[in-house]
Amino acid sequence: MSRTTFNSSREAYAYILEEQEKAKELLERTRLDISFLWMNITKGNFEDDSKQEHALKELGDLAKSSYSLADSAARLSNLAKALSAYFADEINGNVD
Repeated sequence: MSRTTFNSSREAYAYILEEQEKAKELLERTRLDISFLWMNITKGNFEDDSKQEHALKELGDLAKSSYSLADSAARLSNLAKALSAYFADEINGNVD
């Protein structure tokens, strides 16, 4: 998330939902990349050991990034829930 100022809470909420969707899509692509690499590693689809070692390193890097992406998606989800609760309070007149 790079944007930090918004004109309204609703604008912030819409932005968070967009960023959350992007994070989910990126996480899904990362998971597919992990699956593809894992399949090739387990089937031995490499010309030599150095290429397999490179694939194992890449697999580790993808796994690390997927944890970070999952964490980001979860934080965005929590922000969206908090703003949603704020909107409910706002609608009910509980916000100054």
